[in-house]
Amino acid sequence: MGNELTPAEDSSSSHHWARLALAVGLFCGAALIGGVQPAAAAVQPKDPLGDVLSIFDPSGQPMPTGDVPGWTQVFADDFRTTVSLGDFPDLVSDKWGAYGDGWKDTTGNGINFPSKVVSVANGVMDFHLRSEQGQRLVSAPVPKIPEPENGPQPYGRYVVRFRADPMPGYKIAWLLWPDSNVWEEGEIDFPEGDLDSDIWAFMHFRDSPKEQDWFNTKSAFKGWHTAEIEWTPNLVQFTLDDKIVGRSTDPSRIPDTPMHWVLQTESNSTTTSSILQVSGHVKIDWVTAYRMADTK
Repeated sequence: MGNELTPAEDSSSSHHWARLALAVGLFCGAALIGGVQPAAAAVQPKDPLGDVLSIFDPSGQPMPTGDVPGWTQVFADDFRTTVSLGDFPDLVSDKWGAYGDGWKDTTGNGINFPSKVVSVANGVMDFHLRSEQGQRLVSAPVPKIPEPENGPQPYGRYVVRFRADPMPGYKIAWLLWPDSNVWEEGEIDFPEGDLDSDIWAFMHFRDSPKEQDWFNTKSAFKGWHTAEIEWTPNLVQFTLDDKIVGRSTDPSRIPDTPMHWVLQTESNSTTTSSILQVSGHVKIDWVTAYRMADTK
């Protein structure tokens, strides 16, 4: 993807996701923020929950806590529970699911293996992307965002603080995908792109998902970034590091059915043998999600 990408080439539209999402069945229930750890020396900077920024905010930006105007916070995780390789997602199954070990990724060049790829330590979710026995190992965690009392609802605000090594052969496509697994209901992707290129954003049109709005942020993955999707009936807005990078404003094209968030981290279409020597990391400092304030 990245510089090679044209609007018609966005591979996030693959119906392979629909099969995977159908098997996950992870669209309900979740605890919110985890327990607070003991604070260190008082001279060190503290976040709003009283924890040391150097431990729980390695990116230098603390996770937002609480509601914001127009939005109710319904999910938040800044990774205060240590999870060793082999224990994800089981150890934090109240908050997280994942595409299962052994599931092929979208391109078919990688295999989802959360037990070998994902760990959590020192306030960071870490994806160790690499190859074993000629197979690229990847993972697609699924935040378990609580549903409103009256059942699944469309619309929301989704924010993630992340960075990635510039690894050829790998990409991310963190997306909102229809709960129905029907692609014709649309799709929203941000951040997306090859990890050695630019960060992009896409909104696939409702009823015509092969068409899309697309935006290139012209920013690389290698530094810490905060990406935000704001999805309402009349607007899908993409923001990177407090700068609006794209807006979709045609209500007839905006998805309007319930969707779930998947942090899909996977291989791209590159198949050269040198890719099997690539190893690196995608890191997440925190994630948080909101529903519209008038949703009960």
